[in-house]
Amino acid sequence: RVLFIHPAHPSQFTAIAQAMAAVPGVETAVLTDEAFADQIRSEGVPVPYFGYRPDTPAGASLWYATGCDEGFRHGKAVCDVLPDVLSVFPADVVVGHASFGTTFFLKNMYRIPVVSYVELPGYHMAWCRPEYPPLAEHLFLNGTFQALVYASAVNSDRVIVPSAHAARHFPEELRHKVRIQMEGFVLPEPQGDKKALRLKHSLPETGPILGFASRTLEAMRGFDVFLEVARRLKELCPDLTVLVLGSEQTLYGNELSYLDGRSFKGYIMERLGLAEDFFIWKDFLPYDAFHDHLKAMDLILFPLFEGAANWGLFEAMASGVPVIAANRCFVPEVIEHGENGFLFDPYDLDGMTALGHDILENPEAFVHVGQNARRTIRDSYSITNSVAGYLQVIGEVV
Repeated sequence: RVLFIHPAHPSQFTAIAQAMAAVPGVETAVLTDEAFADQIRSEGVPVPYFGYRPDTPAGASLWYATGCDEGFRHGKAVCDVLPDVLSVFPADVVVGHASFGTTFFLKNMYRIPVVSYVELPGYHMAWCRPEYPPLAEHLFLNGTFQALVYASAVNSDRVIVPSAHAARHFPEELRHKVRIQMEGFVLPEPQGDKKALRLKHSLPETGPILGFASRTLEAMRGFDVFLEVARRLKELCPDLTVLVLGSEQTLYGNELSYLDGRSFKGYIMERLGLAEDFFIWKDFLPYDAFHDHLKAMDLILFPLFEGAANWGLFEAMASGVPVIAANRCFVPEVIEHGENGFLFDPYDLDGMTALGHDILENPEAFVHVGQNARRTIRDSYSITNSVAGYLQVIGEVV
């Protein structure tokens, strides 16, 4: 019996817990913040869910310890309800998201195997761009966050990370506990009639579409690199449509410390002299509509600078559209240049522009690359593979 713990719903564990429950001899349940109770009930999820309620802060936290303080509150709330949960669901192992503190106290309070999940053990995304170096406040925040994650890892039997890149960020003393397993993905339906998809979502019926698809439009995701390459490609292909999917906010980087109250999107557009009508911009989209938009594109540019295993890349590859990505962080673990995508230094604007122009002018010659990318997700990053990997790690401690 496996109890997954995460403060949010849906989460990295949602699909894994549901798929794992279908494995003969395995039962799963999920413990999450009770703030999501109504949503979970309305969805009718197929596995048992339990809730906890974090303590209300007793007072103001030190500004550099707010994330750590919130993690402690989640960790204590988990421990407060765990006896009642285990009386109903006697778990053999707990799998929890350590970056939110859910596994922090478990080993001190209960005799149960613990597997912690960590994306990146630090705020490495905040200073991945030399144009926006970290300030002292970012280093203090990073220090307290690492204290939370490293202590959770010390008090865990195993730690799961989504990439070898993430594993390398752990100190040598902890790496013997670290195992690599990416979350899995369900392949969307094949591309089908691209013109029909464009009509459905009010996109131009003719002409190529260059796309950027990410949770946010910020520096660590290379949104400025995308816009510069898009500007160059637009000069070469006047009928090119530029389609941007993502929210106008910064969640992980620190560039806002340098932009005098402007968003990164606004700052870069002003710097490049681009008007709002340079691209079609769509903010948050429902999951199915998001995939439709990906499949309506002819080329996706993904110039990511830092990340543990950003879902956006996997979703882009699953669409079957050719992807040009940065050769940074975890990306070379997934993409083999020329086979299932293309890798460039994110500052190589000339290289990305030249290849992008070739793809847009002669898309038939690159169809196989998109098809290979889709096969990569099917064969190596499916939910089935993820469940098998998690069960293997769990088998090491149970």
